[in-house]
Amino acid sequence: MTDLALELLRVEYAYRRDVALRGVSLKVKPGEVVAITGPSGCGKSTLLHCAAGILRPQAGTVQLVGQDLADLSEAVRTRLRRTQAGVVLQFGQLVPDLTLIDNVALPLLLEGHDRAGARRAAKEWLDRGRGRRGRHCGAERALGWAEPAGGRGAGTRHRTGDRVRRRAHRQPGQRRR
Repeated sequence: MTDLALELLRVEYAYRRDVALRGVSLKVKPGEVVAITGPSGCGKSTLLHCAAGILRPQAGTVQLVGQDLADLSEAVRTRLRRTQAGVVLQFGQLVPDLTLIDNVALPLLLEGHDRAGARRAAKEWLDRGRGRRGRHCGAERALGWAEPAGGRGAGTRHRTGDRVRRRAHRQPGQRRR
């Protein structure tokens, strides 16, 4: 077992002839905040998809919470993703017909939790993320967030990045500054 939350070693991935990742290595400790930045099309989303086990790298290794993702079935990778990691892409990937609470409860429901308990846990999680003002859903704590302000101006991207960093370092129950 490792003390790393995430480790990528010499990861490579290509879409036909277009190389998205070439020899990428990354180590992330629990609680560490890492920003993956770069121009559109440079491989940020591909890196996050490999890190979360959505894509299997064509070369290299990915370990999430000490587990080599190459050794795991799709079902086990999905379960690990539900319980240990998350990827929020620029469009959020929420189910439009569900409420915010039901979207947050969805991974618990997929794991077999009863609806009332899953909704209660989701509400508690959202309340922690929102603070007393109820403005934020806490999604900033996800493993990866590709282009959280994609398509917006530089000022918005800068403010979003600052908010992500503050939230990632805030302890549960700690108030916003």
